Amino acid sequence: MEEDITALLELIHPGESKKFPNLDSLSLTWKYLPALPPNPRNIRLFYRFLKKRNLEDPKASLCIVHGFAEHSGRLINAAVHFALLDYEVHMIDLRHLGYSGGARAGHNLFELQSDINLLLQQASPNLPCFLWGHSMGGLLATTIMINNPKLTIAGGILTSPFYKSPNADIGKLKEFFMNLASPLINQGVFNSFICPTSVTRDDICVRNIFEDHKMIPFLGSCMALSMLKHLRPIISSSKKMIHPVAFFHGNKDALTCCSATQKVYENCGSEDKTMVVLEGEYHEPHHDLDRDEFLNKISDWVEARYRGAKKLGNVARIKIGPPGMKKMSGICKILVVLGVLVYLGIAWKIRIPNLMALILKLNSLALRLFWPVALIFKQVSI
Repeated sequence: MEEDITALLELIHPGESKKFPNLDSLSLTWKYLPALPPNPRNIRLFYRFLKKRNLEDPKASLCIVHGFAEHSGRLINAAVHFALLDYEVHMIDLRHLGYSGGARAGHNLFELQSDINLLLQQASPNLPCFLWGHSMGGLLATTIMINNPKLTIAGGILTSPFYKSPNADIGKLKEFFMNLASPLINQGVFNSFICPTSVTRDDICVRNIFEDHKMIPFLGSCMALSMLKHLRPIISSSKKMIHPVAFFHGNKDALTCCSATQKVYENCGSEDKTMVVLEGEYHEPHHDLDRDEFLNKISDWVEARYRGAKKLGNVARIKIGPPGMKKMSGICKILVVLGVLVYLGIAWKIRIPNLMALILKLNSLALRLFWPVALIFKQVSI
């Protein structure tokens, strides 16, 4: 089904559609895609595809991943910018956000990596493909590039990537208590403490954020813990990132740290890496006052690389996990199997009646004993 591009642009920036010539030449379609298995909840994801109607030979594909609490519609101006330059653009609402299925605030970053896997599978295998991640989407895109060096994307574009929050200082002790308390509060929803006026200097865009009911600035304990598991190793693991990559970060960003992005850039193992510090820009440079100049910088970077880039090919299941995850060695696998066999042998020898029932009772008792931990847990600020 087709969407009204002009209406989407006007929702974010009134009058913005007049900046783009030949909007009628573009086609924006949408459909629902089943999430990759396992998918016991029958989650379906809202997918958008934008290109020129009669374009037979696109330059490349661009897959755009939105940030925390938002949806793909908020990057429509960036998508239009590239579509008018003869690129095909793929976007998706990550599960539990936007028009996609999933329990609101009830998922984690590992599941969202799977959604990006599905997004990449929609891109044409016969074209080079660039992966653009903004904010939390930048953290996810970075993680995927680190863990999947053989993924043949032509390059990564990381805008205001969420590598560290200036509003949260979560030490290992607090993380320990969060892990203990998580089973008790896994259905709780917490405030992210995001300040909408720190997103952009464009006042009209800020006002429209409050009118966008698809913006959900809340998270559950599983999401918070999965963020910590991604953030802890991101800088040290970035040396494994070998794809061409460009980092863009405003030095007035109050939601994510420009200095952390600089550290990831410096440690990045890619031979083709670019770092652009955007003077005076807030968290969303694609919605800030200098957004036209910013979008031109990104498209210039892409234009300089798509011609010699490899085709994406068919994307299978990618490796999903925290940045720099280590594959279990053969010896470790053997030790795990031996450990399980020894445990089963002991359990059989002792012949504890209703062993599983006993384990469940002990687990229930532990949860009751540790209920005060929930009082120690404080709201997570990201």
